[in-house]
Amino acid sequence: MASSPSLRPPLINYYFPDTCNGKEETQRPGVYLQAFCNGLNEVLVPYRNEIVKLEEKALEDPYLPLLTVVSKVEEYTKLFEVLNSMIKQVRR
Repeated sequence: MASSPSLRPPLINYYFPDTCNGKEETQRPGVYLQAFCNGLNEVLVPYRNEIVKLEEKALEDPYLPLLTVVSKVEEYTKLFEVLNSMIKQVRR
């Protein structure tokens, strides 16, 4: 069973490791950056839930067609393009 999205480490640690890596001497991220990362986490909840459903289907049916997986994940392609573009802009 996959971990719940709420149990994942903050997204800010993944995309901006230099900003907030858990060390006390490191400067804490700004409020805007933290809000941006919180928004990313919220936007990705449906995608994570879809992945969990796909994992459950794959465990139930080891012959799950790859087309099923691709069609479900493909729905999020445009979202990831936009999020990637936003992350690149914030990193500058």
